Amino acid sequence: MSTEGRADRTIQRPALVRWSVACVFVAVTVILLARPLFGLGVLLPTDIRDQAAPWRDEQIGGQVDAADNPLLSDTLDVHTHFASVAEEIRAGEASWWDRSVGGGIPTLKAGFSPLQWLYLLVPGWYAPGLVAAARTLLAAALTYGWMRSLRVHRPAAATAGVAYALSGFMIGWSGWPQSNVAALLPGLFWAVERLARDGRLRDAVPMTVV
Repeated sequence: MSTEGRADRTIQRPALVRWSVACVFVAVTVILLARPLFGLGVLLPTDIRDQAAPWRDEQIGGQVDAADNPLLSDTLDVHTHFASVAEEIRAGEASWWDRSVGGGIPTLKAGFSPLQWLYLLVPGWYAPGLVAAARTLLAAALTYGWMRSLRVHRPAAATAGVAYALSGFMIGWSGWPQSNVAALLPGLFWAVERLARDGRLRDAVPMTVV
């Protein structure tokens, strides 16, 4: 085999591996969030709503099913907040005060992570699942990049990405804005590692962005 042919194969192999890693991350995300991504469900604890008025009064025969996890009520507030802010922005009526929850709360009380911008692009009922998918992919990809910057082999780096994206905190807090911050943390570590290793001023830019 010619030297040129071997060089082509050498160039193609890393690209193939990178695509394979990306496919693994996408497959894991789709399997984890298949129902909300394909419109077969909503990634919200809507069964909690049935225990409160006025929805409680609409139950057939007065029967109210107990919520599977009554501790998740705040996620409805978070969703309502972002859905309301997105509707106001699309309508050109954005303000500093969101009136969708109780007596109202500051619009940026829960922050406005770039992941939450997806609420501007899709219907409110679909947004929680899409945000969760984007967060899963982002956490896995940034962890993979960070591990690779530490010279970790690709299979181990990919395993680390999946492990972090599916960790207890990321899943347990998936309905709250804190998980969006956690998804960016590997990117911050990656940027700090580059800055500490190379010491170039331009390497501070990614750290600042994250």
